[in-house]
Amino acid sequence: MRIRNLGLTLLVTAFILTGCLSDSQPDIYRPVQGVVMDENGPVQGAEIHIKNFYTPDDVFTPQNVDEGYEFSFNSTSSGEFNGNLYRYQSDSLLSNFYTAELDTGEHTVTIPAELLSNGIYVFEIVTPGGDSPYQLLFASKSDSLLNQSEPMTTTNADGEFFINPNMLAFGLDFLTSDDSEFVVSDSLEFNIVVDSVLVKTRKVRVPPNQDNFFEISLP
Repeated sequence: MRIRNLGLTLLVTAFILTGCLSDSQPDIYRPVQGVVMDENGPVQGAEIHIKNFYTPDDVFTPQNVDEGYEFSFNSTSSGEFNGNLYRYQSDSLLSNFYTAELDTGEHTVTIPAELLSNGIYVFEIVTPGGDSPYQLLFASKSDSLLNQSEPMTTTNADGEFFINPNMLAFGLDFLTSDDSEFVVSDSLEFNIVVDSVLVKTRKVRVPPNQDNFFEISLP
């Protein structure tokens, strides 16, 4: 499932956000690639968590998801409802986090904390009639809980990782409900978890229109 329409109405913490398209040609961000190394060589199976940054940083604060994310919706029909979670612009389902038989009325659902890390997510509630309004969640999680969370990706047998830049939303701008604008910057923080321990944090910049490759050395 790929979200292409940035004109959707987006619910994020206390704000209603709408995509804001620029008239100018956007920069092109290439894949975020790298390798995790320790004194013995490449590290296989290292969990890669990321953290986005937003400018200006006094306009928007992402939603803390240390205890998961709770939201409510109104149903005008009864039957089976399904909640699906995706990473932003991902082609694959991250989790079917909710399935229930519901009557009409207001319902409250929680996305479990272990499914959420830092970053940008898309979730939907699929109704019996097939309607599935998409909503965005800009998530923030405490470093101490990352070892209990689903990572963005893991390193392969060569210690390498690859992240689709579209999932990081670099350079995209959004408006809050009070028409304040913020932009997803091209700064990024890597948080590396090995054997359930956060072993490395490194902040980088991912410039547009050029290749990048980050070598992350573990202590």
